[in-house]
This record gives sequence, C-alpha cells and structure tokens, in this order.
Amino acid sequence: ARHFPRYTDCRLSCTEGTPKQCADAEFAPGANLAGEGFDITKMERKGAFVLDMNQWKRKDKTCMLCTNPFLENKNQKLPLTVVDWRAKQSCSAKVSTKLHKSSESLVSSSVSSVENNWKANLDLQAGNKGASLMLAGTNSHLSSYSMEKTKNDKYSFASHSMSCEYYSYRVSSAPKLHREFQLNSLKTDSSSVVMISFCRSCSSNSVLHRFTEIKGGHTTEPDLLFSADKNPEAYKGWLSTLPQNPDIVSYSLDSLHELLPSTSKVRKNLRSAISHYILEKGLWRNCTDRCKAGIRTDSRDACVCQCHNDPAVNQDCCPVRKGMARVIITIQRASGLWGDHTTGTDGYVKVIFNKLEVRRSPVIYNNNNPHWGMVVDLGSEDISSAKLRFEVWDEDNKWDDDLLGACEPLLTAGVKEDLCNLNHGQLFYKLDVQCAPSLSGKSCTDYKPSPMNSSLKKFYVSRHAPPVKITSDLQLTFNAGFLTIFIVLDFSAGFDKQH
Repeated sequence: ARHFPRYTDCRLSCTEGTPKQCADAEFAPGANLAGEGFDITKMERKGAFVLDMNQWKRKDKTCMLCTNPFLENKNQKLPLTVVDWRAKQSCSAKVSTKLHKSSESLVSSSVSSVENNWKANLDLQAGNKGASLMLAGTNSHLSSYSMEKTKNDKYSFASHSMSCEYYSYRVSSAPKLHREFQLNSLKTDSSSVVMISFCRSCSSNSVLHRFTEIKGGHTTEPDLLFSADKNPEAYKGWLSTLPQNPDIVSYSLDSLHELLPSTSKVRKNLRSAISHYILEKGLWRNCTDRCKAGIRTDSRDACVCQCHNDPAVNQDCCPVRKGMARVIITIQRASGLWGDHTTGTDGYVKVIFNKLEVRRSPVIYNNNNPHWGMVVDLGSEDISSAKLRFEVWDEDNKWDDDLLGACEPLLTAGVKEDLCNLNHGQLFYKLDVQCAPSLSGKSCTDYKPSPMNSSLKKFYVSRHAPPVKITSDLQLTFNAGFLTIFIVLDFSAGFDKQH
C-alpha cells in the first residue's frame, strides 16, 4: 500500500516581512499562475499575463511573507495581487473513475474544475431550442482527441484521475494589471488519463486507447497511474516534485472585460468580442441519427442508445461475443413425401438446434404435399458454432413414427430460401439470420464499425455536435487571448479532472 501524506491546513502562516526579508525571499511556488489568461474553449492557461504577478513591494517596501511547510518552512513572498494564501496538503490514494458513453459527456465532465458560473457576465445566448449549447472545452486537446473518433464509430470513455492539493489562494478585488496587458494568442498543457473502448472490444481482442495529461510536477513517465509494474518509483518521484512545481487544479473564472472600469467604452466591445469568440467555438449538442439498435433511455446523456433485454448485446448495444445473431426459421412446406403405402403421409417436422428439439410442427394428415408455414424464432444465438437440423417424420403410433429424411443447413448471415432433399420428397424452408449490432461477415464474427450519418459527418465536430453558426456585424479583431482573467479559489497540484 502506498503511503500518502496526512491532511494538513496551515492557516496562520503569513506575516509582514521586513524590506530585507522581502528582497531576499523567493516567490511562493505557483503564486504567479492566477495572473495568466485562460481560454475557456481550450481549457488551458495561455502563458501571457494580464495581471502583474511580479509586484510584491508595498509603499513602505514591506511584503507579505508566508511559511511554506512543504519546502523546509521557507519564508516566501506573495505578489500584491495574491491574498488569503494557504498551505493545505490534501492527497487521496483513491483514483476517481468515471465512465462516459459519449465524447460530449466526456468534454462536459472535463470542465468541472471550473467552480463558478463563468458565463454570468457574458452574452452567450443562441437560438437552437432543440439542442443544448456546449461552450467550455469544445476546442481542447481532449475534445479534438475524443470527438473525431466518435464520428467513425461508437466509443465509451473511462477517465481515471487523482489529485494532491498543496496551496490555495485568491486574487484581490483590485488586482494590479500587467503593464504590457494586451490581447494575444497563447499556449499550455493539462492533466489526466482517459481510456477509450468501443464495440470492437466486445467482439474481438479488447481495444483500448489512452490519452494522458499531467498537471504539475516533473516526470519522464507518461503513464503515471499505470506505471506501478514497469516503473514503481515514478509516481513517488513525481509526487515529491509537486510542492515546488504546482499547477492549477480548480479555479473560478471571470471574463477579461471585468478588469476594465464599468465606465470604459472599451469594456462593452470587449465583452461582445469575447462572447462572440466563445460562441464561435461552441457546439450544439444534438442527436443526429435514430438508434440503429436500442432506444434512448439514459437521462444523463440523451443521445446515447441503450439496449435492454437482448442477450446478444450489452447495455451499450455492443455484442457480448463474436457470432451473435438473431435467427428466425420458417418451415414452409414439403412436396413428394411418401410415408404410407395406402394413404397420404401424416407428416410433421422437428427443428433441432444444438442437439435440442426446439419446435415440432403440427401433423398434417393424409397429405404428401403439406404446407406448414411455421415460424420458429430462436432469438439471439451464437451461430459461429451452432448446429441446426431439420427432420421430417411420418406419424404412425407416435412410438414407431418413420423418419422420412433430415438435413443440417448451415446458418449464415442474410435471408435465404432453400430446400432439403429427403429420402422421398423435399422440404422447403427459409432462414433469416441478422448479425447483432457491430457484427458482420458470413458467421457474424467480423467487427462492423458504426459511423455517423455520412451526409452530416463533414459538418459535425463529433457524432452529436455540430458547430454553432453565428453572424455578426461587429468588426473587431479578437483571438484566444481575450479570454479571461480569474479569481483562483483553489490552487493546487496534481491530476486534474479527466475525460
């Protein structure tokens, strides 16, 4: 079992430092992160600062010094913009796992690190009442990775995450703006582990794709959560680097225009530009196709098709194994039977599946050319190794009935009408074999992808999400750098929320 540090909370660790102490002290780790711009559509810090996080000196040349218990109780200074700094270690050994049945659900979950209603002071109204609007994270690495895949097949996403929190603080109500504050394009990285599976894993060898992001610390191991066997020290090593190299795990955001005075003429235009940028990157969450299998019953994800009470498939409408198919048999008729010397044949048919008699037709008396029209629905069966047999009998005294002939047709996908040659006469039948969803091939053993509607594919960003179309006569140049400034409430290091 791994040992994790205890939960601690150092609330009274900051005091006023002398001018010399302040000049000699270094900044608290991560104290500058709140000053960076943030693109809500990409869910990433941009690297350019809108707040001045280098100013620490008060008019009397003093500063706020805080004792860092995670770095040998060093006294470290804070920028003037940072208040309510806390060292509060909180590490959990539990890995949080969530399952998402669509990329839209995954992307929506990935933005849960934003703890406030960041849209409150923006104009983000759009007109499609038949769909829900997706704005945050729609242009992120995770979004691009997951959404393109779902256009070609059905996928499920399992996210695994853990986090360690070391510090928290917030931005003052009157932050110091960076002297070179301007609207630029920027960049970043993020954290989590996402594993994807799709119906192929039910029908053949399991197929998993992994997308990993790590926030904070330093490591050369790309799969920290899965490194126990090949590199058991990697996780411990990464954990030890977090206090000195933290990243943001959870935060609250305000739009960039909130930094400007309410009387500023630029403020209104900036608000409009930011709103338009976000809408331009937005997506409508809208179901595109009817369910090819199952029905929509998931209250948490309205576009997901689910299957119920079908032994061939699981709840996600993926086959439980190769070879599964719906089998319907029709015993049509017989001709030229000869069972009795002096009268017509008293004929009936046995349908035997995997050595078990599953149905017997009614006896049609005194008729060498009987018509049964009997339908036998076997339901969902594994046809890859199944044995089907038809036997035609002439009834005498039940214990001494005569077998007039038999045959063993091969079950293959599709609809076919055929006949069995008996000892005397012929039996006519029809086989209707439909492979279970996501299976194809002669024996229903081949995987069959389930792409979205081909006519919509080039217009949609994901299986259930077309882009928002907006028009505007606003002539204003804007870009990703517009996107935010924020009050960081919970600042820490570790794994962020994932797919």
